[in-house]
Amino acid sequence: MRLKFLIALRYLFSPKRHNAVNVISMISVAGVAVATAAMIVVLSVFNGFSDLAMKQLSRIDPPLAVFPDSGKVILRADSVAGTIARMVPDAGITQVLTEQALASSGDRQMTVRAMGVDPEFLIMSDMAAITIDGATYIDGASPGYAMSSVGVALGLDVRPGDGSSVMLYVPRRVGKISTAMPESSFRSDTMLVAGVWQVEQEAYDSDVLIVDIDMLRQLLDYETEASAIYIYPPNGEIEAVKKSISSVLPAGLTVKNRLEQQAESFRMISIEKWITFLMLAFILVIASFNIISTMSMLIIEKQDNTFTLMAVGGSKSLIRGIYAIEGWLISIGGGIAGLLLGIGLCMLQEHYGLIGLSTSSMTGSLAIDSYPVALQWGDVAMVGAAIFIVGAVTAVVASLRNDS
Repeated sequence: MRLKFLIALRYLFSPKRHNAVNVISMISVAGVAVATAAMIVVLSVFNGFSDLAMKQLSRIDPPLAVFPDSGKVILRADSVAGTIARMVPDAGITQVLTEQALASSGDRQMTVRAMGVDPEFLIMSDMAAITIDGATYIDGASPGYAMSSVGVALGLDVRPGDGSSVMLYVPRRVGKISTAMPESSFRSDTMLVAGVWQVEQEAYDSDVLIVDIDMLRQLLDYETEASAIYIYPPNGEIEAVKKSISSVLPAGLTVKNRLEQQAESFRMISIEKWITFLMLAFILVIASFNIISTMSMLIIEKQDNTFTLMAVGGSKSLIRGIYAIEGWLISIGGGIAGLLLGIGLCMLQEHYGLIGLSTSSMTGSLAIDSYPVALQWGDVAMVGAAIFIVGAVTAVVASLRNDS
């Protein structure tokens, strides 16, 4: 094996009689390097957007939340919240009720997600940090005060202090509906906008209106029901608190952490990431086909050397092994160059933001001005393993041409 490696290494760096062999060798190395660097960069960008989404979602989503397994609301949510409070006395606990509604102001109207919360929610979720206009305040009086996402504020053309009111309509949940008086099928309340917030996440910024939970319960003819119970445990105790809460929850309720609350979104990001990895791996395989061309020309170039080796007792397996190692060295060389290039580009982008990112949407631009990247060494190891396997298979296939 040492003899095969030394001869293959000599073939790799020795000058060739035909310049085309050198050119095709460099093309082979460059093709593998570019494909490898692309895999590292693309996977790191997916990681960066996933981390960005995680950070942004944490502004609204609680560390832990209790949801019903079926149905829209948790019955006797006050009792469940009290049980959790006794189990975890140091945690912040608040109830949340959400419902689809129609909001109107003047001649404008749009569908919104009314999110009823306690005033304590504004403190626990640090709403002040994402409030971009007005005050961080809600009130259930009539007219009360609500906090509007930037999408709702733009859609209804309202802002804090401008004197315009928002009328919130929800379908009547209890009682008969009169076809003669269709307006009686809805219940409504009026409120003013105390503040406008933006979390840089389309799912929240576009249509959420935060109101007082007691006011929303009254509109929906609820008493103690809630869509979820948000829990803010002490730092570093999320999983321990989750385990404790799970043991005391009634049947039909489930506690979820932030990732589990947005499991579908992050699952789609993960699927897209690995589908992209497979596509780029296929491109790597295509790029590795150049190695076969390189080895074919090298076999012709070194035909005299091959006859000499066979004349002094070299076996076919020795010759085949030399060219297999030669092809593998070309593949690994391109792979290492690509890994270094990809890692370098990711580090430069992470620290200096060389490639900018801009958006134009109703809710404004993102809080970042460059593509987010997050280099994960597990991805680097996986790409390296793919290079090793593809290179080994390609080199063996290329070396078999020596038999012909």
